[in-house]
Amino acid sequence: MDRANVTMDYTNFMERRRDRAIVSILSYKDRACNQYLPQQVSAELRKVILDELNEFCESALDVIEGSTNDLFVERLEAIHALLKEQTEGG
Repeated sequence: MDRANVTMDYTNFMERRRDRAIVSILSYKDRACNQYLPQQVSAELRKVILDELNEFCESALDVIEGSTNDLFVERLEAIHALLKEQTEGG
């Protein structure tokens, strides 16, 4: 099996896992949390869940495919650390 086929198998696997995770998390949110949340908050939470899981999947596929740039990852981690620091008030 050549690398292109292996990568495609990983891509399909990751996309299926992402989709199952999204369905599971959003179903639970709808079932157990929506009754306690204002509609706008529920919609915002849904967007955050979708955005973060999709971003995670894309990043994982980049790592699998070996298309990540170490400097880019280091800079992205620095940005995330700064955002976390600002969010936590530290």
